[in-house]
Amino acid sequence: MASIQLHLFSYALFTLFYYLAGGVNENGEPYIYTTMDWRNPGPAIGFTLLSGAAMVVFHMVLGILWWVRRSVRKKLLGDTTADGDGEIKPIWQGPETGINKY
Repeated sequence: MASIQLHLFSYALFTLFYYLAGGVNENGEPYIYTTMDWRNPGPAIGFTLLSGAAMVVFHMVLGILWWVRRSVRKKLLGDTTADGDGEIKPIWQGPETGINKY
């Protein structure tokens, strides 16, 4: 998750440096995207922070979905699918050997 946010903030800094260096888009405007127009920094900063917060929430939702999926699978298949360290083995692996049966 931190790497995605690092990419987001790196891109925000790139657009800021692009603006400060005098870069323009194909229409001659000093921004790449209208949401990242540094002539009015409030919306650009807000968009960056909101995007970062949305990524945190999105990753939390994905983590919860993973946990629910894992819990349901463990409940349906029983504890024999989990080895000693709590990792769930693929269905095709036997609980005793770990050898691919197919």
